[in-house]
Amino acid sequence: MRKLLALLALASLGGCALPRVWLPECTGAEQVWSMAIELEELRLLARTEIYATVANEQALADMHEASIAVERLPEYQENYLKSGGRASLAAHLDIGGKRATLRPHLLRHIVWSQSNLVTDASFNEFSLIIHRGALADFGPVLRQRVLRLFHESLGRFGVLGLDAPLQPGDAIAPSYRALVEGQPWYKRIA
Repeated sequence: MRKLLALLALASLGGCALPRVWLPECTGAEQVWSMAIELEELRLLARTEIYATVANEQALADMHEASIAVERLPEYQENYLKSGGRASLAAHLDIGGKRATLRPHLLRHIVWSQSNLVTDASFNEFSLIIHRGALADFGPVLRQRVLRLFHESLGRFGVLGLDAPLQPGDAIAPSYRALVEGQPWYKRIA
């Protein structure tokens, strides 16, 4: 997954002057931290903003206060290396006592905010949107509304990563080209 993400990040962000990445309905701070670390290792983070959004205030507060238990770092390090990590995961973290947090120079590129995919409008233009949430759980009307929101938020030639493939009946499908066969990653072409 990490190699695929690296290729897609380079393809969608490499040519942008000020790339923006949106992670709607984040599953947790670790997902956002992973993205920041990956972009740092690709030397793209210095000019990239990552927008991490969640639907409720409590989840947003949890993201702001997130940390990792130090005793879990060996497990995280192993996963990091298995996924193609290039260094020591601890090099990206500040370790204090029994907890670890993402280093401030990485956190500076993350914008945490509240956004509801069902009720809110597009709030920015992005080069890369990665939604690993439960799009498949939405009914047909909500699914189309969320896909339309992603389409309105994604710049032309931007990359859209989903948890499930676009369907032939999805209104936005004709505006996208699959990037990797068998994977729900798409490039906006119209």
